[in-house]
Amino acid sequence: VADQEAFRLNRMLSDLLDLSRADNRQLKILNEPFSVQLSCRQALKLARAAHANQISDNLDSADEVFAVGDPDRLVQCLENLIGNAVKYSEPESPIALELKIDSQSVEVSIVDSGQGIPRDQQELIFERFRRADGVVLRKGQTSSGLGLSIVKMLVDGMGGEILLSSEMGVGSKFTIKLPRADV
Repeated sequence: VADQEAFRLNRMLSDLLDLSRADNRQLKILNEPFSVQLSCRQALKLARAAHANQISDNLDSADEVFAVGDPDRLVQCLENLIGNAVKYSEPESPIALELKIDSQSVEVSIVDSGQGIPRDQQELIFERFRRADGVVLRKGQTSSGLGLSIVKMLVDGMGGEILLSSEMGVGSKFTIKLPRADV
């Protein structure tokens, strides 16, 4: 419990510092070629150590691909999205990381089978301090309402976009789309 609380407080402090730096135009985000699989594997290693949920992935069946962006910031975004999937899903509910590659972009998705997000709330949840109305956190979980706004800020800073597909009672799919470096 102490380790989880220390991790949560450290993440919250880091998020607040990133927001402050962004507000003062001092946030550094790299835009260079990097291995998407390497960042995904790092995020999965951290998430699997931190959460009881089974987290599957398709990384072994995907070709090695490079995107333009910041490898550490992608890890940060994925940790945040996986953490949200855990918070808003049933205990030990499966979560998946899916990698999709096309000729121009790389997409990394986090898919859960949680509560889902009401359609009229889907754009609002990317705003600071906002959470979807009617969506309930699992017992013992907390949320500052900053995580998705930080993910959006970081993905935008890498020249990408964040996409959401969600259905109430079915689950959500958050997709980070970044430009390919090798095109």
